[in-house]
Amino acid sequence: MRAFEADGAPDRYLSVRGTTFPGNRAFFAPIKDLRREPTEVEARFDGARVHLRADAYAYFVHLAHPDERVRFSDNYLELEPGEERTIELSEAAEGVSVRSR
Repeated sequence: MRAFEADGAPDRYLSVRGTTFPGNRAFFAPIKDLRREPTEVEARFDGARVHLRADAYAYFVHLAHPDERVRFSDNYLELEPGEERTIELSEAAEGVSVRSR
């Protein structure tokens, strides 16, 4: 086991992902004090799928649809820099909005 030191800067976070346990992340400041550059989440729609990608860390990515009957395989998520995720919808992706904080 290695020790990890952080200077507590509000623009830093630690992300841990593996195959034997669920991913997690830790911020080094309270969420209200985080300083992050705004990032644009790229969304590509393909039938009943939405392909998401961000060049920088995207926190609290949220997908919404005006019809409450539409279901998502995931609708609140985080994207690491360069990470791509595909979200499955119960219907065609028309009308889906994508936002992040």
